[in-house]
Amino acid sequence: MLAEDRDLAYLQTIVLLAERIKTHLDKVTVAQFMDSYDDIDLLSYRLSMVGEYANKLSASFRASHDHMPWIAMIGLRNIVAHEYARVDPSRIWATATNELAALEKLCRDQIELRES
Repeated sequence: MLAEDRDLAYLQTIVLLAERIKTHLDKVTVAQFMDSYDDIDLLSYRLSMVGEYANKLSASFRASHDHMPWIAMIGLRNIVAHEYARVDPSRIWATATNELAALEKLCRDQIELRES
């Protein structure tokens, strides 16, 4: 499989994860989120998967979109996977509610370009 084809598959997966995160966010307030280990775990896991797929994107793709915080995304994935005690619920909430939209838009735009 070509790197461009792999990138398309990874972009589609990131969009799917972003949609699932947004669907869950529609069901909880920040207060409910902060009081629920299940919600914290769910969003932490999904954001870590975003980081996993961001890491799988080709270096050339990431370099051509260097305005995105790739290192931070991958770093969050590593914290969730390897240092879970360091997960900061307020950071998870902020990432999901404030920062994910820009990544989702980039992914959707790139999918549209590649599929047209």
